[in-house]
Amino acid sequence: MEEPERVQIQVCRKGHLINEAVQFDPSANRKFCPSCGSETIIECSNCNALLTSADANPYRSVVIPAYCCECGGSFPWTENAIKAAFEFADELNVLDAQDKSDLKAAVPDLTSDTARTPLAVSRLQRLFTKIGKPAARTLTQILVTVLTDEAKKQLGLS
Repeated sequence: MEEPERVQIQVCRKGHLINEAVQFDPSANRKFCPSCGSETIIECSNCNALLTSADANPYRSVVIPAYCCECGGSFPWTENAIKAAFEFADELNVLDAQDKSDLKAAVPDLTSDTARTPLAVSRLQRLFTKIGKPAARTLTQILVTVLTDEAKKQLGLS
């Protein structure tokens, strides 16, 4: 069975989907995002590969990828989410230095499915109990757009 052709998408640098079919509807392309004002992109800034949905199934909605499928580089929205999670961790006074370090180590493993993803989920869940529900909700909001499907599932977000 032949894999369906991936459809090129346009996304702003903060991760908002702008155009889900760049080559079929170029009139829907925008230079800047109407939601946040960020510049938009249609290709990877590392290798210039076309930006395509992370899901090749034409019957499902567009899935904005966290990483480039050609060079493996992270997209700006992934970098922004990881950076924001790190900054948030630094502001959590209820965590000691080791907890903050554990949290920062776990975050990248939540954005790509590896053998370390379940460990990262476990660490995050442990730290959620320490930081409390409001802070856990905030951290989840920061990360939800770049979490892998498996991490979302294990965290009860899907």
